[in-house]
Amino acid sequence: MKFSYPGSGFSLSVEEFTVCEGETIALIGRNGSGKSTLARILSGLIEPEEGRVSIRIKGRWKDASPRDLNTFTGYVFQNPDYQIFLPTVEEELSYGLKKLGVKEAEIKSRVAEAAGLFRLPELSVPPAMMSYGARKRLQAAVYYLLERPLYILDEADSGLSFDDFLSILSIFRRKECGLVIITHDLGLARQV
Repeated sequence: MKFSYPGSGFSLSVEEFTVCEGETIALIGRNGSGKSTLARILSGLIEPEEGRVSIRIKGRWKDASPRDLNTFTGYVFQNPDYQIFLPTVEEELSYGLKKLGVKEAEIKSRVAEAAGLFRLPELSVPPAMMSYGARKRLQAAVYYLLERPLYILDEADSGLSFDDFLSILSIFRRKECGLVIITHDLGLARQV
């Protein structure tokens, strides 16, 4: 698969990249080496100029469209403020579930569970009033609720303690999904 940003001199070329169910992969590299670009391709935010992305659904492989990838991959951006936009923690956690047509009683139950798992403040708290680390946990909780087969955590350890990050990772691993951790921390990469 190949991709380049026009006029930038940057190009990404990936011969093959596979993430299996239940597998955790640490993706490391210098700034500007294409880690986040690969994440954007795998989540359907941009399309490769050459090549394809295939996904396995119900035991069958298919070439994935950007729309397929948007519903297959949960991409937790480096900066939580790019993905948090609603007035309260509860609204953030509920939004995706409502869009998926989940019943109100189930939404309330799942939101309460996620708030506890990710140690979030009261549901009425505005995310803008939360610390950066708490917003990162909120961002992870939002994607946790969407139940995707693949999650990409892009520099998800920034702004969090090592224990907080390992806790988030442990929560996602319970889903037996594929996980891609983008990091600059070699020690963290070895540990995950």
